[in-house]
Order: sequence, then structure tokens, then C-alpha cells
Amino acid sequence: MIRLCRLAAALLAICCVGAAAAKPPSDDIEQLTTTLPSLNPGQTAWVSTLWRGASDDATSFRMEADGPSGITISYPENTPGYSSLYKDSTLLAQDTDYASLKVQVGDDPLGDQTIRLTVTYCYADRGNCNNSGNGGGHVKRKLDVTLPVVAFDGPAVEQVTTSVGPIKAGSAEFVSVAYKANKPGVTDARLTATAPDGATVIYPNEGTFSGFAADATLSVGETDSASFKIDTGTLRPGSYTVRLDLAYGSGQHLPGSVTLTVN
Repeated sequence: MIRLCRLAAALLAICCVGAAAAKPPSDDIEQLTTTLPSLNPGQTAWVSTLWRGASDDATSFRMEADGPSGITISYPENTPGYSSLYKDSTLLAQDTDYASLKVQVGDDPLGDQTIRLTVTYCYADRGNCNNSGNGGGHVKRKLDVTLPVVAFDGPAVEQVTTSVGPIKAGSAEFVSVAYKANKPGVTDARLTATAPDGATVIYPNEGTFSGFAADATLSVGETDSASFKIDTGTLRPGSYTVRLDLAYGSGQHLPGSVTLTVN
């Protein structure tokens, strides 16, 4: 009898240890993204937050965000004022899905920026509810996510195009040179070009420089082109260097060149 009691106690202990070791599914949605990809001052980008479902389905998932000074948040066009999940507004039990935000960083923020999230959803199996805060299954949580803002290590603007043409000898054609902005401050952009001896550069509208196609300002991460006409004049077929100068901002200049092919 004593032996049987000890055996029963031992079996009970094993069962209890096994039950404790088996981790049950989370009873609430888990925020998997706590740090967003880093952005540069002046940059605008879509970022994603990843979420894992609880032990049962959660419906009507909705996320709103509030950034600190210098950080502007916007949402997808189909959900103005908030973000929902990519697959559906329901996050299935133990499934993963993401909600996106459009983040615009001003010119001044640097370092880790805290974005406050307000997340609401509804567990239909835990009681009737809606996202007005009614019902036992309604959940409203305040969470944070970190946005690292780091200064770009490089030039404010860079030349993308390295060659133009080919242009037939004795003829004239427009060519385009593209530039990309990496930092704020690429404003009032004006491109001038110096043709090799025997050729001529002609600017649009008989001007003295070329501007970008969209406007005179390049936002961080934006690429745009400036165009001008090259009259090859007396140039024979071959490769030639066209010198460039991009003036912008408050007196800054980016010198450069492109290779012109004449055939």
C-alpha cells in the first residue's frame, strides 16, 4: 500500500512537471517589432510592425501611431486615420501579420525616436465587443516602437548618370543627367555643362542652366534628371568628356562629368 502511494505520488509529480514544461500559447497578441529600420533626416519611408496572434482569433485589428516632434506619421490610403493588418483585419490564433506606417523624418531629428502605438482589437470568443470599447473581449493597448534616426555618411547629393548618347556626328540631341539626394538642403538646383571643343551645349528655353524635371528641390532619397541639348558640331565619332556643375542650396556645388559618345 505504501509502495502504491509512493508510485502514485511519483506519477503525479511527473505529470505536474510535464504540464509546467509545456508552454501554453500566449493569451494576448505579441508585438514582435520593437525597433524599426533606421532612417536618415529628411527621409520618408514605409515601415512595418510585425505581430503574432494569441491563443484565439482577434478581429478588428487597428493601429494608430503618434510620433515625437519632427516625425510625421501617415497611413495607407484604404485605412485613413489608422493601419490594419496586411492579410486581413483579423489576426488568426498563433498566426503572424504586419501593419505598416508611412514615416516622414524632418531635417532635425537624430538618435532614437519613440513612436507611441495605440492598438485595439477584439476577441470574439471572449465576449461581444466592438472597437468603441464595449464588451468583455475588447482590448486597447499602449505600446512603443523605436525609430533610429542616423545622419547619412556621405555627400548631400550624388550624380547617378555617367554617360550620355550616342549622338550622330553633325547632329544635336537632348541628353539627361540624373541626381539623387541623400541629405536635406538640395534646393534651388541648377545644372550647367561645358561641352568639348567643337560642340555646343544648349539649355531649355534658351536659358543659362537646366533644372530638374519635377522642381528645383530634391527630397532625401529622391532621384530626378536635368536635360540639355548637345550639338556635336565638328566632333568626329568617338568618346568625349562633358564637364558638369550642379549648384544648389546656399552656394554648394557638386562638380562632375559624363562621357559623351558620338557615332
